[in-house]
Amino acid sequence: MGGEPFGVTLVKDFVSEAEERQMIEEMDRWPWTASQSGRLKQDFGPNVNFKKQKLKWDRFTGLPSFSQSIVHRLHTHPHTAALLHSFAPVELCNLDYRIERGAAIDPHFDDAWLWGERLVTVSLVGNSYLTFTTSDYGVAVPMPRRSLIVVDGPARQVWRHEIRREHIIGRRVGVTMRELTPLFTPVEGASDDELTTEQRAGRELLRIANNFDGKPLNAP
Repeated sequence: MGGEPFGVTLVKDFVSEAEERQMIEEMDRWPWTASQSGRLKQDFGPNVNFKKQKLKWDRFTGLPSFSQSIVHRLHTHPHTAALLHSFAPVELCNLDYRIERGAAIDPHFDDAWLWGERLVTVSLVGNSYLTFTTSDYGVAVPMPRRSLIVVDGPARQVWRHEIRREHIIGRRVGVTMRELTPLFTPVEGASDDELTTEQRAGRELLRIANNFDGKPLNAP
């Protein structure tokens, strides 16, 4: 799916019912941490202070095991391979939205210092909408259960995105993956001495992420 806002790709039934069950079972074995606006979260990735532009990865142990097959599918699926063949996530966030908590996420732009152009989300358990807004327009893009949505281009840079309370009708779990900006992307084949401080950090984040046996940052 493309169109308004330009830069939104939607793939229905990206994961099967069996995969969805396995993913949710794996998540629910780990603790959930309270987040803003009634959400619960699980973070796999570096600890980042975006205001001061500092990051630490001492507690980052890798992406969760269920995500390995998802990342492979992003690279090979006929509807995503052209767009995501080079997508290398270094962060994954599970967000749990429930109607009884009034869960939502306010209009925002994702960080553009560390997180790269493409934002990738798999929607599980329930249907919802991702709403994009500018000062003049609003567009609600459906996120069916078990679908994939990719945000890039103007949808990433020009339109704010949000999930509104009225669009949560039960439980909905979003699995969002993020890649590095060019500032942090290491040059293939370069030695550490040939890389910048940011590129060396990016190389280490990629190395850890590819473990695919990680625990959430809040796990004991």
